[in-house]
Amino acid sequence: MVFMQGSDWQREGTRISLELQTRGWPPCALQYYHKLVCISLTFRAPCKFEFFFFTKDSKSRTISNDHIHYPLQAWGGQMPLDVVYPFTMCRLGAAWRLVKCPAKPLELLHHWNTEEGTGAGEYVRNGRAAMEYSPGTERLPEDDWCLALPVMTQDRDTGDTRNQRLLAEGLNSEDLRLLGGYARSLHRGGYASFAAHLQDAPCQRRQNRILQGDQFVGLSDGRVGVSLQHLHPLEMLETQNRP
Repeated sequence: MVFMQGSDWQREGTRISLELQTRGWPPCALQYYHKLVCISLTFRAPCKFEFFFFTKDSKSRTISNDHIHYPLQAWGGQMPLDVVYPFTMCRLGAAWRLVKCPAKPLELLHHWNTEEGTGAGEYVRNGRAAMEYSPGTERLPEDDWCLALPVMTQDRDTGDTRNQRLLAEGLNSEDLRLLGGYARSLHRGGYASFAAHLQDAPCQRRQNRILQGDQFVGLSDGRVGVSLQHLHPLEMLETQNRP
């Protein structure tokens, strides 16, 4: 999320794209709903950045995208400022770099790009689709969702050996132990984590089923797409700049 204060979002998007190009990235694509998409296939794994440009209104204490509601439909295009501010701290990557994160990350993820009529954001919808498809003997409740446990969606890279292992073997008790341990460690350090979310009933239900031997429950909706490694960047983007 990029917060603008008087600057033109297209000019700022161009600046970011040029900066990435100096680091070996191809040009990014400016999309009409104030979004910049950047993809590089030159690293060990495909990398994709999505930048959304918003404006802050201190008087109304909201964050908006001009007259475009996407991806803030859940808030009518006017997301409360306290979802993002004051920032919390996150750890990023193997080097555990410090980065700023939203004040209410779970609320942001839950409502991001909400689909009309469902009341659920895209990450929640992906999780629910996987719950419904679960090939185990008994499906989880259709309204369950757990962002703390992996879900293989169509946009995942099936050429990545880690994802291949996940699709072939599913999750097991050791995976759950590691995920829980990482979350608790982050929480103890004062960083944003899924420690509390893992204790929510839907997350507990899926974990219990995995511990009972149903390692694929809630893992995939059965429609996992092709690997990004086999696509040209232009094939992965809608690059039309609309007025």
